[in-house]
Amino acid sequence: MSAVNVFDGFPMGILLFPALYAAVKIAAGVLVLHFGKRYVKKKMGEKEL
Repeated sequence: MSAVNVFDGFPMGILLFPALYAAVKIAAGVLVLHFGKRYVKKKMGEKEL
């Protein structure tokens, strides 16, 4: 039995979903860090006044 025969009956969507889910989580984390830093800088600027 070769690897080609094993993957013929295996839907690739099952492998694609966890990869997409991980990419979305990473992107969300980057966005939270980016906007979080902007928020903190904005709040710190207001407290200095």
